[in-house]
Amino acid sequence: MRFFRPVPRISPAAPEHAAELAAVLLAAWEPHRSQLSDALWEELTPPEAEVAAWLRGGFEVYRVSFESQPVGVVRVAFPTGACVLDRLAVTPEHRRRGFGEYVAEHAVNRARRIERFLSQPFNVAEQFTGTPGEYVPIAESIRGFREILEGKHDDVPERAFLLKGTIDQVVREAGGGEEADEESAEAADEEADRRSEEDSGDE
Repeated sequence: MRFFRPVPRISPAAPEHAAELAAVLLAAWEPHRSQLSDALWEELTPPEAEVAAWLRGGFEVYRVSFESQPVGVVRVAFPTGACVLDRLAVTPEHRRRGFGEYVAEHAVNRARRIERFLSQPFNVAEQFTGTPGEYVPIAESIRGFREILEGKHDDVPERAFLLKGTIDQVVREAGGGEEADEESAEAADEEADRRSEEDSGDE
């Protein structure tokens, strides 16, 4: 017996998913074909080649799966710096199970975190932000964005992503990293040692 509601899995889409995502979009909108103009139908049900173009850049595209089967698609855009969910489709058989709301909420939350993480501290911006710029290796940046897309930091407050160089700094800011605890403990030990030495000198 299950005591919880099963939820879909949301993960970043890859180029090899283009065909199945195009099929999901077609299946999602097919029941409404008679209500859509030809132009809108073409926009909502793009061919595989167009979906593949989404995946090459310019958008964040998420693949929604349930029990290992693709059941939804989400596309997020960032026009003029704003985070906009401009495509959301769920297959008809999963529509009334709360999948659409769940998927939209999680996709937007991740996109907003990425939007804030893009504010990494640059040297040229230090005079405006007051935050010293820092060099972050490309591999570290990719790791951070990948972890956000995969949902590893869904529970971290959005504000923690602002003006951080690496994802580890974000986690420490949120108070969820063991490293932060270790650093605090080390600082406390050093302070205790310093005071002990001062007390000994007074004697």
